[in-house]
Amino acid sequence: IRYLQRKKFHNYTSFGLPQDFLTSRRLDRFHHKGTFSHLQHPFITVALNGDVFLNGMVERILSVFLGIQLGLLPEACCDFLVDEEYPRLVTDIPSVPGFALVAGDNSYTTIESRLKKCLRPRSSNDCFFKGVWSEKKVLDQLQRYRHDCFSVIASKWLDEGVDEATGIPVRAHRWIEDVLRPWCDSMQPRINLYQQWLKNGKTWLFLEQDLMRMVPKLDKTVPALYSACLEALRLINSSGKWPGTTIGRRVVIFDKNKTFKQLMSEKDKIKTNKEKNTAKREDLG
Repeated sequence: IRYLQRKKFHNYTSFGLPQDFLTSRRLDRFHHKGTFSHLQHPFITVALNGDVFLNGMVERILSVFLGIQLGLLPEACCDFLVDEEYPRLVTDIPSVPGFALVAGDNSYTTIESRLKKCLRPRSSNDCFFKGVWSEKKVLDQLQRYRHDCFSVIASKWLDEGVDEATGIPVRAHRWIEDVLRPWCDSMQPRINLYQQWLKNGKTWLFLEQDLMRMVPKLDKTVPALYSACLEALRLINSSGKWPGTTIGRRVVIFDKNKTFKQLMSEKDKIKTNKEKNTAKREDLG
């Protein structure tokens, strides 16, 4: 229900930001479409209907849905991932295996009304304009094609056997344990940070030390090649040796606790010192 309206799906694609108008998408339906059996193993089909899907959007939505259904993610994750005001992006949502997705049921309502022709295979009862696409032989061929597609997908899930402990395909179990579960574990601190941001009136009011303690928990997948460098940077920052700001940064970023007169005075001092340093370099030259 949270997603069945126009929302910002910037976190569900690698090619968009909250400010991009293309990331504002609408989901019309998200429902269980049917069940079928393949080699005596049950499968379900889930359908998503919307206006336009972004690159990678469907795969990531299904991953979040599975995480919630398996109890690995809280439902609050849904609001977190579509909040366009939250300044932190989530760029690592895993995708479900691509072979499990099928595009179908495209709608050409506007074009059909202009051409007065049926452009999508469906029953004549569902189409005002009669034509080849509503004939029984075409619909039978479409049904066989769908059956073949589902059979191929089910075979891929079962090609490594079924896990005896859980009763689900080994391939699906491995994806859940190796990909989905670690990501869900890394999401909980980020969700807590988001909820704290909401309680503080959508502002950052906690201390920098609290944030630094949370940083190691935000991402447990830092490559070993960079972990030593990252720890060294954190050590320098926590020891106070890292400069809080620079001369150029102080010109454009001001302290909110200071008055306008104090800010202007500080800016003039920085500008004067910068001009003196430039003059000294010229004299030396």
